Amino acid sequence: MKQFLCKYSRAQLGDRLLVMGLCLYALCLFLPHVTALERTGLAVAVLISFFGGRWRACLGGLRHPLMGMTLGLIAWFALSCLWSVEATLTREAVVNIFKDYLLLLPPLFYMLADRERRRLFCLGLAWAGAVVVLLNAAQYLREYWTDPGLLDNIKLHRGWGHPLVLFIPFALLQARLSRGTVAGGWYLLFVAETLMIFATGARGAWLALFAIMILWLGHDCQRRRAAGIVVIGLLIAIASYFLLPDFLVKDRLASGFSTSLRTTGTWGPALQMLEERPLLGFGFGKEIFDREFNRRAPTEESWSFKRSKGPHSIYLEAGFSAGYPALILLSLLFAVALFYGMEAARRGATEEERGMALACLAAFAGFYVTRGAFESVQWAPMILLLAPLVHFSLQVRGSESARAFPQA
Repeated sequence: MKQFLCKYSRAQLGDRLLVMGLCLYALCLFLPHVTALERTGLAVAVLISFFGGRWRACLGGLRHPLMGMTLGLIAWFALSCLWSVEATLTREAVVNIFKDYLLLLPPLFYMLADRERRRLFCLGLAWAGAVVVLLNAAQYLREYWTDPGLLDNIKLHRGWGHPLVLFIPFALLQARLSRGTVAGGWYLLFVAETLMIFATGARGAWLALFAIMILWLGHDCQRRRAAGIVVIGLLIAIASYFLLPDFLVKDRLASGFSTSLRTTGTWGPALQMLEERPLLGFGFGKEIFDREFNRRAPTEESWSFKRSKGPHSIYLEAGFSAGYPALILLSLLFAVALFYGMEAARRGATEEERGMALACLAAFAGFYVTRGAFESVQWAPMILLLAPLVHFSLQVRGSESARAFPQA
């Protein structure tokens, strides 16, 4: 027994702690008042990656075009310090957000290099979704017991839509890779996450869920299973429409997607300010956007809001920060990520690899490409999805090269 424990400790304990640190970091990005726990998860993963030469696993991934575009975008945001209207704020924002990208590359690519570590990582993200469901349910119960009137406040649960969208594809992945009762449990989690997404009243989250369903239907090799998942989602949507309070679903649908408020309150002002400095922008950082908006709002009669609510789009946030070059580069980055992700989801060597690639692709498309177009979303989780897409793309292209040029 002692020999077994020693062997397990040497061979696997460090790797498992690394993966657990990554999953903890991903979950805590969306939880309030747990910054210390988030930094602990990051520190554990990074420190372990520098033992035993693990960090070298990231060297191959850095040569991938998708990673090059990501680092190029970060560099352009960093350069915006040179022309920012508030250079100190821009420098702080770039460092605070993107330093984690650079720190995470070694542990992420090391984790991805091994099948068991990849499995554990995807399982951890699926369980992170379960934690979000439990915390959201606990908040509903607390509101019901303390002050039922709080249940009518649509804003109290909107924030939970972000992690639900990010983690729901990994529940589908576990259901796809499991059998019997275990698979049924993951499908139940998917149902709970879907219902909670509709209950947020966040239409951007609804569109993100729709995008995830479309991708799953188009790339799951078992079309009957994928169609069943889509049907379940549609049934939950119909049930939400008739059973949830009107202000959560019916009223939100009746008002469309608030194009008037977006064109005059968020998107419109962001574009108007972007036109003032189209090539360079104002400097990276949401605080800079808020300052510039609030400074102009009193004299802009056409603006619906007199206090900033943000650009409500990650695309416009990039454009405001560093001009049209950043907006174009971000759009190209998203398009290239979708291309490589769909390629990996179709051509992966095994069912498991295709499923993992599809889960990361769906999470990226839902969270960033779709919801990011309609709402402000965090930059931090992006690298957690881009690195797997890079890895699976390299796996696909490497195996195809090996088949095309077999060694003698």
